[in-house]
Amino acid sequence: MVLSAGTLDPYGIIAAQSPGQGAWMLLQQPVAALLFYTCMLAESNRAPFDLAEAESELVGGYHTEYSSMRFAMFFLAEYFHMVTGAAFFSVLFLGGWSLNPFGTGPDLASQGGPLLILAQMGIMLGKTGLVVAFGMAIRWTLPRFRFDQLMRLAWEGMIPTALLMLLITAAFEFMGWGDRIWLGSLLCIAAAYLLGPMLPRQANPNHRIGLIGSRFSPVIEGTGSVSNHPVALSDAAIPDRRQGPASIH
Repeated sequence: MVLSAGTLDPYGIIAAQSPGQGAWMLLQQPVAALLFYTCMLAESNRAPFDLAEAESELVGGYHTEYSSMRFAMFFLAEYFHMVTGAAFFSVLFLGGWSLNPFGTGPDLASQGGPLLILAQMGIMLGKTGLVVAFGMAIRWTLPRFRFDQLMRLAWEGMIPTALLMLLITAAFEFMGWGDRIWLGSLLCIAAAYLLGPMLPRQANPNHRIGLIGSRFSPVIEGTGSVSNHPVALSDAAIPDRRQGPASIH
């Protein structure tokens, strides 16, 4: 966003998304918006990145050691973090107090009297509330990642995509194509789709280790050898009924 707007000033970033300057960054750089929102959820320990909390698995920890308002402060801090991140997202990608996302046509003025200031505050609060509500919907919808899934998402997905988007944005701005940066996002998506399968992959983390006597590697009675039953050889989390009964005992 700093490369696209050419400034670190939040007012300058909002001005770069106003009519006559450019469309909202959400339309110009959807890939960057998705990366930022995902990192915002992870930074605020929101599902599906709440691995530090894992309230459905853990009984001990700081949640047991605190109660009453001290316990409530942890959750208030989490939601304040969400509000702060949502406000940053509104400024960087939703045009701040702008109402016109397309960069052409009428829009709310940037300077004016008290009524304009109240209108700008109301628009910012409304956008922030929508972003927070979307984060709540994600918490109700998606299950928590495993640690290996989180590491794979970060190292094999988000970090290379973010670096590629940074290089594309720098190249477009250097060539003077800043008003067509959305083509760079499409180029980034195409590159991820074409080059992604060529990158080295992590070994299957769900590979089962054979245990004598388990239903996943049952010993054939009287022989001492391990069965070649399809369920015993499959690494699928849920056995397929078409493979036969889940147990041969």
